[in-house]
Amino acid sequence: MKIHAQQQQYTSKQNAVNHIETGRTHNSPVVNNKNVQVSFFSEDFEGGDLGNQTTISQDGDTQNWNVVSASAHSGTYHATSAYWNQSPLTPDNWLITPAIDLSGATDTIFLEWYVAAQDQSWPSEVYRVLDSTSGTNDCTAVDAQLVSINIPSYTLPNTDVDIAGTVKNIGTSNITSFDVNYTVNGTSAGIYSVTGINLATGDNYDFVHNIPFNESVESIYTIEVIISNVNGGNDGNLSNNSLSSDINVTSNLATRTVLVEEFTTEECGSCPPVLQYLENIIDNDSNVIMMAHHSGFFTDFLTTQEADDMTVFYNDGGSTFTPAGMIDRAYDPDPYGDGTPVPGPVFWDRDPYGGNRINARKNTPAFVTVNICGAYDQTTRELNVRIEGEFMDNFSNMGVSLWVTEDHIAEQNQTGASSGFEHRFVERGVISSLLGDPITTSTNTGDTYQVEYTSYTMASYWNYDNLYLVAFVSKINDNDVNDREIANAVQIKLSDLIDCSTGINKLINDKIKVYPNPSTGNFTFSNVNNMSVNIYNMQGIEVYNNDNLNHILQINLSHFPNGTYFAKFTDNDKVGVKRIIIAK
Repeated sequence: MKIHAQQQQYTSKQNAVNHIETGRTHNSPVVNNKNVQVSFFSEDFEGGDLGNQTTISQDGDTQNWNVVSASAHSGTYHATSAYWNQSPLTPDNWLITPAIDLSGATDTIFLEWYVAAQDQSWPSEVYRVLDSTSGTNDCTAVDAQLVSINIPSYTLPNTDVDIAGTVKNIGTSNITSFDVNYTVNGTSAGIYSVTGINLATGDNYDFVHNIPFNESVESIYTIEVIISNVNGGNDGNLSNNSLSSDINVTSNLATRTVLVEEFTTEECGSCPPVLQYLENIIDNDSNVIMMAHHSGFFTDFLTTQEADDMTVFYNDGGSTFTPAGMIDRAYDPDPYGDGTPVPGPVFWDRDPYGGNRINARKNTPAFVTVNICGAYDQTTRELNVRIEGEFMDNFSNMGVSLWVTEDHIAEQNQTGASSGFEHRFVERGVISSLLGDPITTSTNTGDTYQVEYTSYTMASYWNYDNLYLVAFVSKINDNDVNDREIANAVQIKLSDLIDCSTGINKLINDKIKVYPNPSTGNFTFSNVNNMSVNIYNMQGIEVYNNDNLNHILQINLSHFPNGTYFAKFTDNDKVGVKRIIIAK
């Protein structure tokens, strides 16, 4: 048995293991490996005895650990624990190392050992490896730990919020049941019983309480989650059974649209599976959008200068890899959750890492709205647009970016793809500056902004029916690539662009809120006092109307078919349109 820390430095994360194409853009792939191994503890029993190990026969049958000579592995001796003595035994024997000082360890720490069984087909040949930070043989038989709770920091009023979390078995006995209770400002919401499980030592169980949190009064609420009655009430350690978190119920926030920026090329044979994984997320969630930069591993027919310039976000001295992505350009030093650092916002975004980061960003509130209006002339291919919105918190050094993407472009020679593969939401060019154009007006709570882009000509070979505009507000920092986070984004199909003269844009994003969206048919609209509403399907047929609205409108459209609908709100001479999606 040995414990060691191993440092591995690559131009990307574990390239060979993760099947990441690596290299410097436009150059041959480069992989730099360096392994530095420091051993903190080692025992091979070659002294013919157990050395300074502590042994405990917990079952009291005196059949304890000892050292024998056998050829189970290289060397002469190994430690063994008997399971048979003329008849089957039921051993509960402990072999315990002395305390190991790991305070000087960095990066990933590995525990390695060799194991063999005299009869590997015998079903009772089992063992466990446990670690303790507080002493010898201190592992409690039944010990459920509430590892984490998953509760957003902000939510809108009258909105169901799932109370979710993860329980880990850190005891020596399997966990078969437990109860989950949560309190809101000290008042119990009810008990949810988890039964019918068989959680082994070290395993996790994800739960969702059957009673969601929902409050109408805007305030900050403290949620405490408690697990109890483990295996009928036998938890031997109650100190790790509860966690708490605050949630702010407020209407003063915007719906976040998460931007996934993917780095891919046709040379990358590992990219199609990751793209398919991300497409499944994007195509089923209207609040997640994508923009693909064809760079990072050689080039292809879709590579632009802007795509090449965007590799600065790898922040790795020019070293790049694909498939890779960044989510809202937000920097997470440990996106894989295993202590493996990354130098910039770009990381390996395959399953589950990409989805985990997308979900984390969706649960991060947005405090700025983003809207696009303008006009496009299909004859001259000239585009004139305005990006505008409102700040709901104090910001500094913010800028506006505007990009053009094209969806459903047929591949020419995509490595690793089947016939009919299409490139999705490919970046065609940036209309603004690469890192955004500074907002020169005040960016504090209640301030509005407006940036116009005029006389931009679309390329003739771009397919108008598949073109999109992507706009976002982000931090501008010329000196730190890890400080350019996107505050909020929006995507609109070019054919759906609304003329600014209608006044629709500002009303949509500055005032009216809709949630959840998509939904199974139940929608809540807020800030619609004294307005009228007419809802139409894609064929222009009216399916709902109401001429006298209060502050909150709650409607049930679940009896209508799945699809996209448009809710038109009228406030005197102002008109607003919200797109809603029924997905049952």
